[in-house]
Amino acid sequence: MLAAVPEPGTLLLMGLALALGFARRLGG
Repeated sequence: MLAAVPEPGTLLLMGLALALGFARRLGG
């Protein structure tokens, strides 16, 4: 990890990336 305490924006982007990857996996 780049920092011990990630910024809210970083967490949001990470969560979004995970959600998109998971949705793509389920979708096809």
